[in-house]
Amino acid sequence: MYAHSITTSPKQAKGNQLVHEGKVTRQSERRYFVASSTGNGGYVVDMRRRVCECADYRQHQEDCKHILAAEVYERLATEQEAARTAWQQEQTARAEFRMRVNARITANKAAF
Repeated sequence: MYAHSITTSPKQAKGNQLVHEGKVTRQSERRYFVASSTGNGGYVVDMRRRVCECADYRQHQEDCKHILAAEVYERLATEQEAARTAWQQEQTARAEFRMRVNARITANKAAF
């Protein structure tokens, strides 16, 4: 087993916390509302253009914690959808297998 050190910037850590606290809401495709960590309002994040309404983004023109939170939220939603699709495919394959087995059992019974 290997020990890995993952370095997380303070902004990324705050973005992760916003997601963990459920403060990210999808408004439309690639557009999110991220509630303020102070509890006063929030900010709209447009991930298509990768912009945020907050003062930090306007001042520095670089990813803020709200953009990073929306990015994490998108990634988790994509992973969750992929897992759901894989589960559904597995359930379909199992049902088809059971049907084939039952058909063979029925055919074998009819042969005797």
